[in-house]
Amino acid sequence: MVPGVPTLPHVPAPRLAALECLTPPAVRTGFNHAALSVTDLDRAVAWYEQVFGLKLLLGPFSISSDAPGGGPASDIYGEGWQSARIAHMVMPGGTGIELFEFTGPVAERRADNFDYWRTGIFHICFTCLDVPETAARIRLFGGRQRSKIHQVGPESWFCFCEDPFGNVLELVDQTFEQLFTPPPGVEDPDAC
Repeated sequence: MVPGVPTLPHVPAPRLAALECLTPPAVRTGFNHAALSVTDLDRAVAWYEQVFGLKLLLGPFSISSDAPGGGPASDIYGEGWQSARIAHMVMPGGTGIELFEFTGPVAERRADNFDYWRTGIFHICFTCLDVPETAARIRLFGGRQRSKIHQVGPESWFCFCEDPFGNVLELVDQTFEQLFTPPPGVEDPDAC
């Protein structure tokens, strides 16, 4: 048994034995980055700088399937992938946002970008100082506010928005840990 890892009854015994030899999983520094597909990389870099204050670390630069170094991207994106432009941006605290403008095939904005009932990532969340002010900045710079601003808990607010490229963004004014750690003495999270 791996300390701290629950036993899963549906895992075959030989596989469980192999799992017991592994060291417990550990996250080194936290969430590393999210990658967003956009239709205009230069505009997206400017937008994320203006709205969220992200800093451009690297790029924009181009990669292609037929250029030196294109092998890993070809392996990841598969047949049919040809080229992309990329920019690496960073938030305070070191979490990254990679922006990709696929140029072969050309990136297209999805008609319905909020398939929350389908598996996979359906939004990313930014912790900001002031949710209404950040939502206003998003609208001012060409994004869209998808929802009203809602209260969660006694002192926190959130809403859902989109960047100009259709990526769904949640805004919240407290860290994840602050939002979801029950107060001392509260065992039932529904009581919060």
